[in-house]
Amino acid sequence: MCLIGCKPEGRHIEQHDIFFGIAADAEGLTRQMEAFWPEGGKLHLDAWRRVTRVGDVAVTVEPRTLSPDKGGKANEPQAADLRQLYFINMGGYQPAVFEEYHYKLLTVQKDKPGAIRAAKQSEFYKQAAGSHIDDQYGVDIDDLYNVEDILAPELKEKFYLSFQDLPKEQQEGDLQDDWHIGYTKLSQLQKII
Repeated sequence: MCLIGCKPEGRHIEQHDIFFGIAADAEGLTRQMEAFWPEGGKLHLDAWRRVTRVGDVAVTVEPRTLSPDKGGKANEPQAADLRQLYFINMGGYQPAVFEEYHYKLLTVQKDKPGAIRAAKQSEFYKQAAGSHIDDQYGVDIDDLYNVEDILAPELKEKFYLSFQDLPKEQQEGDLQDDWHIGYTKLSQLQKII
């Protein structure tokens, strides 16, 4: 999960977008980001993290391999666990501040209504002063995506996400994914991944 920043030609201020990719190394991830935002010019990261855990759920990337025992069809998530990883971007305002503040949230849920319920439990949602209301969802949600739906087509063909509840002793531990916050040139990514 990457917060990409850049100043495209003809823009007056820095622009941002969220990117999700799957790569074995920084070079592969950099190529994916450049393909995702080719008109962005000189891209950089303002924040990023590997997504291996969301709350008390382990997230893994699984290959979509053809299975001879399934008649040549690709393997898929188990029917018993059809949860999805959702990315939610909520917006809110503060009085007399010329800015829309955003809070980004990942949640593992069975459906979009479950993701919306999780968003409503966030501190941002509870505390945002004067938050705007989005007509589509009726809550302060600007964007809500199933992460697999916004992966590049070639990644969706090769991989799917799998989820497993963590054992109780790991749930209580502090083993959350590390957040890397701050300006990072894409050329520096190789050194820190």
